[in-house]
Amino acid sequence: MNIRITLKASYFAQIFGLLLLILLLNSSCGSSDAQSDVARDFVKQEIVATNDTVVVIDEPSEKSSDKKEKKSNQNENEFSEFKKDIEKRIAMNESKVKNMMKKSKRKSSSFIEKLNLLDQENENLKIEVEEYQLTSASKLERFKLKMYDKVDHLSIELDQLNLQDKSTSDNSKVIPLQIDSAIKLK
Repeated sequence: MNIRITLKASYFAQIFGLLLLILLLNSSCGSSDAQSDVARDFVKQEIVATNDTVVVIDEPSEKSSDKKEKKSNQNENEFSEFKKDIEKRIAMNESKVKNMMKKSKRKSSSFIEKLNLLDQENENLKIEVEEYQLTSASKLERFKLKMYDKVDHLSIELDQLNLQDKSTSDNSKVIPLQIDSAIKLK
């Protein structure tokens, strides 16, 4: 048992000595890439020589920058697809507004005001998409969800306003017919 403790103590002493040596090599005369490489090679040789666990030191490679570039390109492609889709939905909302303005049966100021507000919201969404700056994938996902929600909500509001307009115009036609039929029965 005492032998194991002394072996562990000598093992830690060796590691401590190696770390101290690396620190001294790295700090002497400023740190340069050549000195860092020599120190790193020395540590690797010492660790392998003691037949203990090999410690792998990750070095930044060109592969990681390639991965970042591919991910960036993927985000840009994803954003461009999203932008095309959302612009199509915004254009559909614009056409709904124009058709409702043309075909509206009632031209009350409250109806026109609601329609103008929804049209302005649609324009604001278009501006928001144009001004968006692509930063990260997670922020893009949140932005996409938010924009889809807003555009879909606006589309539903336009559909509801259109239905209200149609039902109001239909009710105005039905009411006189009911009154006429009631008059004929008397």
